[in-house]
Amino acid sequence: YLIDMQRDTIEHPDYIPESRRGADLRAGADRGRIYRIVPRRGLPRRRPPLAELSSVALVAELGSESRWRRDTAQRLLYERGGAPGEALRAMALDTAGEALARLHALWTLEGAGAIDEDVVLAALSDPDAGVRENALQIAERHLPGSSELRGRMVALADDPAVRVRFQAALGLGGLEHPERRAGLERILRRDARHRWSRLAVESALGADAAAMLIDLLGDGARFEEAEIVSGELADLVGAGLDRDGLGALSTALELALQPAALQLRAATLDGLASGLARAPRPPAGSAAIGVVLDRVMKEGPTPIARSAWLVRRSLRLGDGPAQQRILAQAAARTRDRSLPTEDRAGAVDLLALGPHQAVAGDLVALLAAGEPSEVEARAIRALAGFEDAALGRTLVELFRGLGPGARGVAIGVLLRRPVFHGYLVAALEEGRLTAGELHLDLEQRRRLLRSDAPGVAARAAKLIHDDDYGGRAAVVEDWLDRLPAQGSSERGSAIHQRLCAQCHLAAGIGHAVGPDFGSLAHRGVEDLVSNILDPDHAIHPDYVAYEVVLVSGDRELGLIEHESSSALTLLQAGGERRVIPRQQVASRASTGHSLMPAGLEQGLDPQALRDLIALIHQPTASGVGP
Repeated sequence: YLIDMQRDTIEHPDYIPESRRGADLRAGADRGRIYRIVPRRGLPRRRPPLAELSSVALVAELGSESRWRRDTAQRLLYERGGAPGEALRAMALDTAGEALARLHALWTLEGAGAIDEDVVLAALSDPDAGVRENALQIAERHLPGSSELRGRMVALADDPAVRVRFQAALGLGGLEHPERRAGLERILRRDARHRWSRLAVESALGADAAAMLIDLLGDGARFEEAEIVSGELADLVGAGLDRDGLGALSTALELALQPAALQLRAATLDGLASGLARAPRPPAGSAAIGVVLDRVMKEGPTPIARSAWLVRRSLRLGDGPAQQRILAQAAARTRDRSLPTEDRAGAVDLLALGPHQAVAGDLVALLAAGEPSEVEARAIRALAGFEDAALGRTLVELFRGLGPGARGVAIGVLLRRPVFHGYLVAALEEGRLTAGELHLDLEQRRRLLRSDAPGVAARAAKLIHDDDYGGRAAVVEDWLDRLPAQGSSERGSAIHQRLCAQCHLAAGIGHAVGPDFGSLAHRGVEDLVSNILDPDHAIHPDYVAYEVVLVSGDRELGLIEHESSSALTLLQAGGERRVIPRQQVASRASTGHSLMPAGLEQGLDPQALRDLIALIHQPTASGVGP
């Protein structure tokens, strides 16, 4: 059937510009056609309605070419009860017939409670991978009473089809069998590049995760994506660590000292640190583990030393002379301009673990020395990790000397803590900073205008306004009137990189925070202009900004990407992810606004906006074109 729909308006009412409000949304409902397309040779004779067929005849329909007839026949057999078991069993075992027919027969038998072990075993050896995959799901329900089914499931860890191996991994998670772990390891070794297969194995390992991690560290060459696997396994080990698991942890740390690939060792320690950070009750480490961690810190490069220190801290092992030496070496590396910027920035991250009184001077010195923006940005983040009431004053005083890449980080820290708001407003009042150079978007302005700090909101209202970007409907109409008919996607690409790449992907460039431009190519010009200039007009629930207030008083803004009982993950501009443990969250609430700020037209003219829309309309905006 071909549907020729004719409707004057197909948009959702929320997305209709004001100029078209009041239109009859049903206009065209009385027009349009439905065509039936038939083969030249004609159509076969119409078959009788399925409801009139006997149950045995319905079984034959499970092999129909029509999905509707197959699904309806299966539903009717289930609803009638007392399905013809022999006919279904014969179809399920008929490997010369259609695979889809066997699939429907299997699930109909299962739904009727009439399936037996011989049928399931046969299906697990079916020549069609899809049948084997579904048979594994059915087999899981019958495993406890059948050693033969358990053995067959382990054997399917070596199935040639990746989806069958994936399903086998899920089933092996609840299986008691001496070859269970070996089967999971074979799947992981073969399918580590497939994320969902990898996660299926890791979730199935349970208490065997530590042993698998030790095996991997001993011979990482057996695994594809060894660094990713080691990090994920180490995270599981750390998160589930108890006093009985310290032996496995010590062994893993000893292996991290071996001359394995740097990336493998670093990923393992990072995983242990992140897992321990979210463990409900991490154990206290032993003196022996402390010695091993000190050796790791001494012998490993900066990223490994930092991760080892985080592990040590999670295990409540106090700092000592080894950590003091590491800090001194890191401080020297931050000042060494002969080193690559990446190495110096990594040393800054290590300084962030030291006590405030020992590292604050070195970090502040980096902000006053005209260093690369990445080094400055890392130093600001490190300083923000301390409870230092003077940091706000320091950032305001040094703001004009910061590189462009560090200014946004400084603004974020100054706005995150209400106690710093007064420093920022005072600098504006005294002319030491201007609102223009701060380049605050609407949501950032509102942080000052609604500040909890005494007196700040009233003072800020004399300098900046909440209604600067008000009257958005009028703005949209004004820009639509002035918009050129055509735009250049090449010029639009440059505009995307300047204004939008922090939150939007286009042809693989940018960060996936808001919608990918490639997913918006079907939207009309009026619709896109409204979305760009008035982002709060209609907000998809996935893109509503949330403010999280921490116990410390800090405030974080972003999209809620993931929540669990132990942590909340915020996705922020630039693709940054902020994982906040639940015990640090005081409150969480929607701002009622899109994370995308209003007022983007301040950096555009009508032609530039039309160029940006031309980029969005390009088929290659999603990166799938040439």
